[in-house]
Amino acid sequence: MNTISLKTAIVIARDWHGGQWSALYSFASSAVIRNDNINIYLSEIENNISIKDIKKTEIERLEKLKRFFIIKSRRSISQNKH
Repeated sequence: MNTISLKTAIVIARDWHGGQWSALYSFASSAVIRNDNINIYLSEIENNISIKDIKKTEIERLEKLKRFFIIKSRRSISQNKH
């Protein structure tokens, strides 16, 4: 399954983070995916998707970011098994 690039993920996270202390902000500013934050990233994304009157194009961007984190977390788990 194809996913967005790291650069695109950073741009989306930068657009949608919840402030300086959010996990998405940390990711956007460091470009580091912390495995212990995967569920937090996904939760922040879901919270953004649930915003009333959010545009469909923004939902699509957030869904792509969500898929990015899911795929990256699966790869990390797979690599740790070897």
